[in-house]
Amino acid sequence: MLAPMLAPGQRRLAARPRTRSTSTSSRRGSTSCATSTARAAWSDRARVVGRYASSVGPMRAGDRYSANQIAPMLWVAATVTDTTVHTYEALIGPLSLAEKDQLVAEAPPRAVRLPRSPRPRPRAAPCLQVGEDSRALARAVLATPAAGSEPAYAVLRRLTARWLPASLRTAYGMDSGPIARATGATLEAAIRAAVPRLPHSLRICPARLHAERRLRGEDGPDPGAVRIERLLASMLGMG
Repeated sequence: MLAPMLAPGQRRLAARPRTRSTSTSSRRGSTSCATSTARAAWSDRARVVGRYASSVGPMRAGDRYSANQIAPMLWVAATVTDTTVHTYEALIGPLSLAEKDQLVAEAPPRAVRLPRSPRPRPRAAPCLQVGEDSRALARAVLATPAAGSEPAYAVLRRLTARWLPASLRTAYGMDSGPIARATGATLEAAIRAAVPRLPHSLRICPARLHAERRLRGEDGPDPGAVRIERLLASMLGMG
């Protein structure tokens, strides 16, 4: 889901300017471009290393952490895929089990070679442990970077709280009571009702618009998608 891993607000920790441009370039360009930008992303992540300050779940204080370890990268890939599915179903409509399995089978991370099998493995929810470091990270990720971006981040915080499982919502300190939960449900319903009425350029993900342009044999990024990306970056205080 988008919410459990707090993906909407990864501006400070995972969406630095170089990381964003790297991700965007890999969607827009050729295979060689994607390879070079993936290597750049690997180099960026290589600097994210350290040791756990406290014990939580299977992790012991003092254990080494690196963003380029296979397990963290697979975890990020899994949460991005789960975010995609959950967001689509919450704001647009349901997907069949076959469609979800196809998405999993066709979306391995570029930096990790996932084992391929005739049928996707059954999905399983891991046991998540939330410690004080996790809560501090959540607060940092969802903090409004500037006054002008508060409306967007208010929506992100409300949807994040709504889409978290109840146990994690409580563990992260995001359960503000029944009124807040009802507000989240109303917000979700309003967005779901508004999406079909939006213009095509606003309704479709910019990455898809770039891909459609490539499929038409046109060079360069999609101009409309670039405008939307800049608008979103400005709304999120990332411009």
